[in-house]
Amino acid sequence: MFVQLCILGNAYIAMLPEDCCLILCRYGMLDPNNLDLENLPLTIRAVFIIGPDKKLKLSLNYPASVGRNMDEIVRCVDALQLSAKHSVVSSCMDASLSLL
Repeated sequence: MFVQLCILGNAYIAMLPEDCCLILCRYGMLDPNNLDLENLPLTIRAVFIIGPDKKLKLSLNYPASVGRNMDEIVRCVDALQLSAKHSVVSSCMDASLSLL
């Protein structure tokens, strides 16, 4: 299994190839509603954010037909870091501007 690591800011992002069947099945990353030409389920576009404490902080799942929105992922990371540092809740629009 080949895992590609990408860097986003000071975070490492593991990109799993679609042939990692064991991981895909264990984490529910197969979409039974979107099938390929051989009637096999396509993988969903899943994002898992794990904190420094090794706990899952966020899980986003997109259908294979949609793809990922990197702006949304960055906004989520910003909001998670802000709330961890200051114990606040951020708005849905911009984590750095609005605090509830």
